[in-house]
Amino acid sequence: MSSYRAVAETDPDPWGAVVQYLKETRDPSETTRYTLCSDVQLSSPLTNPPFVGRATPLQLVRQQQHLEKAPEAAETQSSEASDDMEDISWAIEMLSAITDYDAAIRVWQLPNATLRRVCDAGLDVHNASGPALAQFIKSVLSNSAVSLENQHYLLGRAAASEWFSSQQVIPAVVHSQLSAMLSTQSMTIAQGLIAKLIEEPGRLTGPAAGLAVKLLKAVDMPMVTVMWVLGEVVAVAKKNSRDFADNDALWTIAEAAISALPSDAVSGGCGLGARWAEMLHVVVPANSRSRKLSVCMLHFVNKFGGQLTSAELDQTVCAAGVLATPLKKSIVSAANRKRAK
Repeated sequence: MSSYRAVAETDPDPWGAVVQYLKETRDPSETTRYTLCSDVQLSSPLTNPPFVGRATPLQLVRQQQHLEKAPEAAETQSSEASDDMEDISWAIEMLSAITDYDAAIRVWQLPNATLRRVCDAGLDVHNASGPALAQFIKSVLSNSAVSLENQHYLLGRAAASEWFSSQQVIPAVVHSQLSAMLSTQSMTIAQGLIAKLIEEPGRLTGPAAGLAVKLLKAVDMPMVTVMWVLGEVVAVAKKNSRDFADNDALWTIAEAAISALPSDAVSGGCGLGARWAEMLHVVVPANSRSRKLSVCMLHFVNKFGGQLTSAELDQTVCAAGVLATPLKKSIVSAANRKRAK
């Protein structure tokens, strides 16, 4: 028997499935010759077991079609990738030579995955001047056509710039621009910029924390945003409990948030009191000598203790017992007073 055999519609079963498959998938514009290896015996299905341990004729046809189409598919993918790079080349060129970020609105509106590739290839705000960084922030936040996802991503790029990642004083023009957007974009700024700054406490600088404090205490900063930031600080602190030994910047932000909130902010079952108490049991043992942490604990219990449950106050007292700072007794006394009321 020949090692290859053409498949014909007159072949008896088990070739019926092959015939039907070729009818359904055949491209009428092409004339294709399908061949199969002869290791499958073409005897009657009544005398030949149903291909135990072997590929069926239909499987072999599909395998051959796949092999024939693989080079074409690879070439198509390569062509598509090349076309895609050409499609975004205008955006890369624009960002590489841009002097006015207001002109980049078209770029900021690209799909997020495309925007990330464009920015990786052409955007450089790391060493931008203060005025340029302020204009960049304004261009991102002032256009409603820019998606929230893109705004968060672009503000994250700003947060990674030299101004925020070094010990340099952040230019007043950057602070002014952010402050001017608080009334309408406070949560976007919190989630895109402040959250990016605090997510790595070991790298959070004093100047960056100072800017966050000014924003939290600003008149136009909504309380719901301040509450969100404090909740984020609690979550980050619990996750990175050992990153604060030589860096009190995160507690500076927490203290500012506590100061800005009203005394009933943790009431109504919001869960912040419970999360705060749980966080203390993780963070305090690793930062027992942190004066800034002690200040935050005392401030929190004095301001919100009336809304904390007995269990949350007990947890606060227990955590305070681990502290090695002068405020240890004051925290315990404050918690006991709130419990007695």
